[in-house]
Amino acid sequence: MGANTQTAACVIQIDSPLGPVTIAANQKSLLSVCLGEDGAAKTHERLEHWNIPITDKATPAAKKTERELKQYFAGKNKRFTVPVEFHGPAFHQEVWTALKEVPFGEVLSYGELAELAGRPFAARAVGQAMANNNIPIVVPCHRVIGSSGKLHGFTGGLHIKEHLLKHEGVEVKR
Repeated sequence: MGANTQTAACVIQIDSPLGPVTIAANQKSLLSVCLGEDGAAKTHERLEHWNIPITDKATPAAKKTERELKQYFAGKNKRFTVPVEFHGPAFHQEVWTALKEVPFGEVLSYGELAELAGRPFAARAVGQAMANNNIPIVVPCHRVIGSSGKLHGFTGGLHIKEHLLKHEGVEVKR
């Protein structure tokens, strides 16, 4: 668990080309991004699971995330600078930390991400970490593809992964 588990989080929902995007952030860090109509419910479940209280007051990290996501979808932001707070096993956190360094418009395979995370033989485990990423888009799991160059798995569905990659100028194989 992260260090700020007792700091209340603000939950904000924004509109995007993908539909609703729900974010949760405490004073300093982004905690969660959920895509889809059920994003608010999923976000509340996550915060409850992590024992993080919810506040109605917008936090600085929530405002920054909202601004950066809107700029991303408008094509004006290629790098998120909002700090993130990971909640998950240590291995997943290592993978997510490495993933944050993959630049806008670039993709890599699960095996390449495993190497980048210092675990060259853990490609399947990297796939599991991607499936459990609580901060998609900002921690860009959509940039991880199969070694054949084809799209594989995305919590929101492959159509969303494809949309995000095309938005970043990546040619997509189906």
